[in-house]
Amino acid sequence: GGLRDYEVYRFNNTVISSGETKVFKYFWKIERFTERLQSNLSVLSSPVFVISGLNLRIKATLNHGEKDNMYLQVEQLSPLDDELRKRPNVILQEGSLYDSVETKKFLRHKIVLLNQGVPFSDLNSQEFWNTNTGFTIPYRALLTNSYLKQDKILVEVVIYL
Repeated sequence: GGLRDYEVYRFNNTVISSGETKVFKYFWKIERFTERLQSNLSVLSSPVFVISGLNLRIKATLNHGEKDNMYLQVEQLSPLDDELRKRPNVILQEGSLYDSVETKKFLRHKIVLLNQGVPFSDLNSQEFWNTNTGFTIPYRALLTNSYLKQDKILVEVVIYL
């Protein structure tokens, strides 16, 4: 396994508590990345995950803007959206740890592109307060470092609860 595999295995779809702060982490692995870049496919979507009563997924827009960027964004789906019936959902479990998770209208989060070779050198977005904005990553940054490994990238979303 790779450097980040244990982190993904251990913390995917979990709430982590550190003092007063609780965060939810979701990881998405995009495989066959260079093949997807070269195809005409322009938008990729993660499976839907549910946290704080919100149906969310990560959307990756390839060849964004000047055609040399990837744009990552957390997208909120309506409970009536057809995608919720077509794809398997990841739903946060019930239990004492989750009792204080409440439905929120805004969503404080950040998006991280994990470096799969060098620890502590991930690409982090700023913190977002809603799902209207996202994170643009130039391909030259992505392809010249260890963000792409064995033709896959790892995207992490950290949601502050």
